[in-house]
Amino acid sequence: MRGSVPRQLYLLLLLDGDPVKQRLRLQKLMFLLQKEIIERKGLQASTEEYDFTAYNYGPFSDELMDDVEFLKDLGLIDVIKENDVELYKITEKGERFLADFLKKAPDPLKKLFQSIKHEVEKLKKKWNKEPLKKLLRYVYEYYPEYTENIRSSTGSRHSRALF
Repeated sequence: MRGSVPRQLYLLLLLDGDPVKQRLRLQKLMFLLQKEIIERKGLQASTEEYDFTAYNYGPFSDELMDDVEFLKDLGLIDVIKENDVELYKITEKGERFLADFLKKAPDPLKKLFQSIKHEVEKLKKKWNKEPLKKLLRYVYEYYPEYTENIRSSTGSRHSRALF
């Protein structure tokens, strides 16, 4: 089954249900989805992965933001900006697309995506409502190789996450 679906379906799964607030949180949640669900648990439905690199606030992927724009252009997700904060959510069209995909998928792929969906729901339940600082601290602690270029909340650079 590996390699049979585009990585954008992971993004739709991440945005299904509760919306994700803030671009930084979206980046870290997708990073954790990739590292802790797809890679560590072996729940891989695609050979396509996001290329995360160390950036100002830990792991960042330009490809993820490209996919956000792509899915937004297709009307599958919405990005709503309020007071300089983005809210990422799946649209009704996106929900129908995801449901149709799962309904038409062969049974092994359907089962794999149900497992991924269950794990994504647990990930979001754990991290979507937590303060962003706590999520960042977790990512910095468990993935220090992605913290080489981080900035503190004051904007100063650190060689490693210290807070």
